[in-house]
Amino acid sequence: MQRLFLFMVVLLSVVLIAGCRGNRVPDECDFTGTWVKGDKTGDTLLFFTQNGINLLRYRNPVNPVNPNQPVYSVIEYTCRNEALYVENYLSMTAMVTFVEARGFKWIVPGHSFSIQVSQVQPFLEDSQVLGTYVRL
Repeated sequence: MQRLFLFMVVLLSVVLIAGCRGNRVPDECDFTGTWVKGDKTGDTLLFFTQNGINLLRYRNPVNPVNPNQPVYSVIEYTCRNEALYVENYLSMTAMVTFVEARGFKWIVPGHSFSIQVSQVQPFLEDSQVLGTYVRL
């Protein structure tokens, strides 16, 4: 009888935990993690938080003119009203300013989004190309 009771308690706990996870609504401002654009691993984005600041890391292109350029760049980002804002790297002020990421749209909230690629890889300044990123 004790084993049956213990089995029922464990079974009920597993069902409740699985049920709670299944009903989770994705946070539309939670970008934390690794995002890839198709099979192009060079286009991988890493969103993370460090010292309470939201950061986005992307790979820099190979630059033969500046071989000492870092492999990755990191910019700050924020999210408001389901829109992604990235650090304005052209700003001339000491304060971090943000610009709304052009073309940003959730495809599946918390799982995939599309964005104008130049917004997350600034070296593609004039590119109007939209990229679709999927969370790993």
